[in-house]
Amino acid sequence: MTKFNKKWKWFSQKDKDKEWDSGLKISEKCGHFKKALVEIPADVDNKVRSMMREFKGTEWLAYLRGQIFEENEEWDFIAVIDDLIVPEQEVSYASVEVKKYPDDEEIIGSIHSHHNMGSFLSSTDETYLVGNHRITLVISDKNNYVGKMRATAPCGDIVSIEAEVVVIYPNNEEFVREAKKKITHKTIVTYVSDTHIPGSGYDWNSHGWVH
Repeated sequence: MTKFNKKWKWFSQKDKDKEWDSGLKISEKCGHFKKALVEIPADVDNKVRSMMREFKGTEWLAYLRGQIFEENEEWDFIAVIDDLIVPEQEVSYASVEVKKYPDDEEIIGSIHSHHNMGSFLSSTDETYLVGNHRITLVISDKNNYVGKMRATAPCGDIVSIEAEVVVIYPNNEEFVREAKKKITHKTIVTYVSDTHIPGSGYDWNSHGWVH
């Protein structure tokens, strides 16, 4: 698996609406790539969930720090997210205006909230966010991620690929294996004594009720 080391360019907001115009044309014809995977560790996913709880009914945006790898047996590209960077921003129900882009070379993409609107990439997201970022993710109150990854195909066209997003939880098998060596179940032995109910004609012993 080879680390993807090409740098992508940040395009500043130039028009009067301050929308991100990347100047890139995303091709729909040169479909060489088929599979892209984004791995989000559990601690980063927890940060996303915390943001969703704190900022209900409004959009927000964070940048994704991490690495992108390419060309393994199953995936064309794999992005491994390390952390979130929340920039200064002004938000509303359906918009985000970032005040300053963070100076961090490990940023590989962005994630933003669609809160109660559902998880999908809008036409604005397709035009501006996918054009500006290698990875664009969306999260909603339904707690499911959707995303796309941008790449340059062999034909030279820039294409966007649907990305599968998975949350990676720690593997604690070794910890549990060691714990099992130290934990045993206590054996409880129950003793039953003979019992007689006066006047009933019945007695209880280890074989049950007898008359």
